[in-house]
Amino acid sequence: MSDPKFDEDGVRLCDAEGCEFPATHTMVWTEKWQCYCLIHANKMLGVGEALGFPTPRLTIRLMTADEMLPDA
Repeated sequence: MSDPKFDEDGVRLCDAEGCEFPATHTMVWTEKWQCYCLIHANKMLGVGEALGFPTPRLTIRLMTADEMLPDA
């Protein structure tokens, strides 16, 4: 994954390529924490389950306000 994305207000955006929705959930995906909007978080959980990879399901959580707005 690339560097974290932020909107003009400093809100953390989803790590999924091309997604401009605010990130609301975080999970470990292949040894690295990733941040996703609800839509992509659910998709990544499905991918993990399909691959028999339990880590995303075991680590998913809502992001804190500090994670969503790191420069606030």
